[in-house]
Amino acid sequence: MNIYTIIVHYNTPEEVVLLTEDLINAGVPNHHIIIVDNLSEETALHLLQNRLAKWEQVYVLPQQKNGGFGYGVNRAVEFISTSEQDAYMHVVNSDARVNNLNYLIELSTYLDNHPSVVMVGPRVLEKDGTTVQNTILPITTVSNVFSFRKKYSCINHSANANNPIAVDCLNGVCFMVRMSAFKRAGGFDEQYFMYNEEQDLCFNLKKSGGQIYFLPVDSIVHDGGSLLEQEKPDWRFLYKRRNIVLFLRKHHSRMASIFMAFVFAVSSIPKFLRHPSSITWFSFIKAVWSVA
Repeated sequence: MNIYTIIVHYNTPEEVVLLTEDLINAGVPNHHIIIVDNLSEETALHLLQNRLAKWEQVYVLPQQKNGGFGYGVNRAVEFISTSEQDAYMHVVNSDARVNNLNYLIELSTYLDNHPSVVMVGPRVLEKDGTTVQNTILPITTVSNVFSFRKKYSCINHSANANNPIAVDCLNGVCFMVRMSAFKRAGGFDEQYFMYNEEQDLCFNLKKSGGQIYFLPVDSIVHDGGSLLEQEKPDWRFLYKRRNIVLFLRKHHSRMASIFMAFVFAVSSIPKFLRHPSSITWFSFIKAVWSVA
């Protein structure tokens, strides 16, 4: 089965070039790399295109709008589907570096040997290179939102796991999924724009009968922001909470989404008072309530 790495890019060409070089150096057979550019600045796009032109297995797909992470992945799937009935899609964040050149082979081999498994995710390290990022996540429910910090630490089996683990949801920073299963599940819901789209995808994959597994295999170092940084009331803070409400509205009930939107509205007031932001509390409330 051919492997297609999908990287969604927005104005970070140097990061993407380094990650692409890492993946090329892995020497994986039948491996193609697709970079979807979500309307970056012209200089960033040209730099990306010029630096990657030497590799014939690398494709850069410029877009006419920035539709978000899920939008970018979906456009890559449309491109792959013009020549493939099925393939292994390896989706990885642009702000990552490979620390195990064999991980793509290990993920794809597991899918080869387990036909009922539709999605696998490896162990990911945080930017310090030693701390294990939580790859295994709980599916969003009202109770899980309230106990997220406790559950986030308690379910980090990925740090010490020695065997594959069946899970409900994998962190979207790095995973491999069968394209046929991804399409049956409806792909990524582009309403999410960024954050929580993996929750929606995993929910739909499981609903359609697929199994999802975490594999105790080292893969990448993720240079993402810390949880503390992500609690500041910026655009990340907004989308994380907006998309929780959206998920509850889609997969639970209108009452659950309205309740959670109200909780976020009230609980966010101290954060906006302590941390002045380019995003106002009123714009935050408008975004959250728009999907309730």
